[in-house]
This record gives sequence, C-alpha cells and structure tokens, in this order.
Amino acid sequence: MNYTWYFIFNSIEFEALRLVSRTYSLNLIGIGLVDILVTKGVYIGMTYNDVFLALGMNEKNPFEIDDHAIYTDEFGDVWLGVNPVEPT
Repeated sequence: MNYTWYFIFNSIEFEALRLVSRTYSLNLIGIGLVDILVTKGVYIGMTYNDVFLALGMNEKNPFEIDDHAIYTDEFGDVWLGVNPVEPT
C-alpha cells in the first residue's frame, strides 16, 4: 500500500528520556495539527487516530493496520504512514 510518511520521533531519544509515555503535538502537512501518544511497554508504539501502531509488531517493519503504518529506519527515526491522507 502507498503511504504518505511523516517523521514523528526518534526511538533512541525517546528511550533515553525513560518515560512511559509522551504526547507529541505536530503539524503534519496535508493533515494539520495532531496529537500522537507515544508509549513504551513491551513495544514502543504510538496511537494515532485511535489506532495503536507498535514498532516490530509481528516482526514487520513497516507494521501496517487499517490505512496506517509505523516504520523505523536505521537511525531510530519513527515514521507514521497514512493512506489516504486525511483532510485537515
């Protein structure tokens, strides 16, 4: 599936904070201002648009569910994939 990808956070920096969760308020081009909850339990994941996306779930990168995906690159940057892009 084709996604529009948005950088959300860096997992290495997030883990260094030793937080259980943090909300990132971001202005995503084509979508607008959104709050994304990042949490750490067994997996690091994020909740966007009532969908929880976990890094490495089912050993998939990207992990996809519904019209959303989560991807991490070799630098620990975590990306949100949205398809189709939702209107602002």
